[in-house]
Amino acid sequence: MRILHVTREGQSDQRYGLGKSLQPIVQALTLNGHTTTYLTRDDLNQSQKDNFQRWVKIIAGSFFSQSLKGVMRALVERIQMGYVSMALAVKDGYTHVHAHDPWIGLGVLFGKWRLKPQNLRWGITQHGFGSYAAATLEDGLTQSKSVHKALIYLEKWILSKASWVVSPTHLALQALAQDLSVTKIPQHWQVVPHSSPGLGQLSTPTNRSQLGWTDQDFVVLAVGRIVPLKQFDLLVRVCSSLSKKYPNLKLQILGDGDTAYLWTIAQNLEFADRLSVTSADNIEGYYASANIYVSTSRSESFGMANLEALGAGLPCVLSAAGGVSEVAGSGAWLIDCNQESLSAAIAALIESESLRKFWRQQALERVSGWPSIADVASKYETIYR
Repeated sequence: MRILHVTREGQSDQRYGLGKSLQPIVQALTLNGHTTTYLTRDDLNQSQKDNFQRWVKIIAGSFFSQSLKGVMRALVERIQMGYVSMALAVKDGYTHVHAHDPWIGLGVLFGKWRLKPQNLRWGITQHGFGSYAAATLEDGLTQSKSVHKALIYLEKWILSKASWVVSPTHLALQALAQDLSVTKIPQHWQVVPHSSPGLGQLSTPTNRSQLGWTDQDFVVLAVGRIVPLKQFDLLVRVCSSLSKKYPNLKLQILGDGDTAYLWTIAQNLEFADRLSVTSADNIEGYYASANIYVSTSRSESFGMANLEALGAGLPCVLSAAGGVSEVAGSGAWLIDCNQESLSAAIAALIESESLRKFWRQQALERVSGWPSIADVASKYETIYR
């Protein structure tokens, strides 16, 4: 098979987002003898980038509302990626195109209609919890009720044309069906979990001084894109409050994005000297050297960083959002993510080494039987065929 995976992500997303789960699958499929390519916006040529900017200017100069302009810009960006992927597939003889959101799938459909490829199958992975329209709304893409309803209908139609629809958890697939008013899940909708790269190979801590920590520091680690959805502001506030009782407490956030609001909060709470917000390519040392891991996300279809933290044997406190409970199971301390619950869980772990040991054991037990990258690649091969 010749398989083309296409996303709209950029370099930072590949570091902390979709790329963390997709790159290993691409490599595994390649090792299995399939020509497998991973196409992102960074791979567009200058002419294609200029064409997108022309559309951005047209949209900006239109009479539509600002919220509708935002939706149109997002649609055009993804439709372009889908069409480019189909043109590349026809040119280079790909047999399968795997789009990683339904709006990219719309571009694939447009390319299929215009270019008329022979014997080419395509499908979609839904990475959000529920519909993509709802996920983009949760992620800050403002939509009126009428626009959101139209996007739901559009998404349902796109998925009906795909050869496969994949979701990383059963809970996310059920949420997708509910959002799209699908009463019976179709046979071509499948659940394929992510497999964490390097799972269980993070047992050797990095020298803490290299990370700016001392042996006396109690480090709370959080990982993810710096966006409101992740609620890192809540975590900063909770850790700032706890630091008055636990002066060795430090918060390490790994992620890309606009960090200004986090620093403003930390400075106002006199916590800035105990906060670190870092962008790092090699994060294994952070997992291996932190004391506990915390996720405060409002929504997750899977939670890749959560699985990595479990694989590193970190005691984990996770918001029971979306598909997190299905992935973490009994391996993590699941909470309703509010200030009181989060503060109580972190304080309990700071104070009790035996409790930290218990959750370390639970984490490692949870991931011990987790599907390998080879297992996940095999599932994709079955779906493609």
